[in-house]
Amino acid sequence: MRSNKHLVLITGGSRGIGLGLVKKFLAEGNEVISISRSLPQHPIENVIYYPCNLEKAESRKQLITTIQQDHPNLSAIVNNAGISFDESSILENNPADAFSMVEVNISAVLDLTLSLLKILKNQPEAAIVNVSSGLAISPKASVGIYSATKAFIRSWSQSLRQNLAHTNVQVFDIAPPVVDTDMTKNLKEQGVAVSDLVDDFWKAWLVNRTYIPIRTVKVLDWIARLSPRLAFKIINKAEV
Repeated sequence: MRSNKHLVLITGGSRGIGLGLVKKFLAEGNEVISISRSLPQHPIENVIYYPCNLEKAESRKQLITTIQQDHPNLSAIVNNAGISFDESSILENNPADAFSMVEVNISAVLDLTLSLLKILKNQPEAAIVNVSSGLAISPKASVGIYSATKAFIRSWSQSLRQNLAHTNVQVFDIAPPVVDTDMTKNLKEQGVAVSDLVDDFWKAWLVNRTYIPIRTVKVLDWIARLSPRLAFKIINKAEV
């Protein structure tokens, strides 16, 4: 993929991994559309912002219509937005949280990607970047439904890549470990820095390396190939 002159839509672009990717694409000479639930308090100059509650189908529909009408030169989608809830809370009294995760982590990815794919195909070079997780390789019981949504993203990325192999659209899958963001600040594990993830992604982007396991996920991937049971034990021991 070329480094610049793309128009890139990034969901969850106001913080964490999304914000890191917004800054990187912008710094490399790309135009960026940042999607988040609300407009940021400190917007970045030259970034286009749209508020959208990705959990709501109607909100997604309005966003898609706006992008189709106003940004026919869109050439990359980064499906980064995701939410996670504690499994014990869901099992005890908050089943609605499970469906919220499905809406944001799966339905929104499908909705935006499938609705905007025709625009991507009209560009000389285009990309879909899905942020999955190391937990797509082996799930963590304390966030089991979240892990399952990320396993869906990884699986679909593989299939989508094959189905679009004859087109101009590349499909990337970033598989991070725990990343040092607001979402993970209460976890015991030490997360990798957002800057490290962005650096690893950018190296892969430039050479079209479409599956991008970040740091320790490379080791987990290797272990899971040899022994899925061992990988599961390793992941779940980390929460004790």
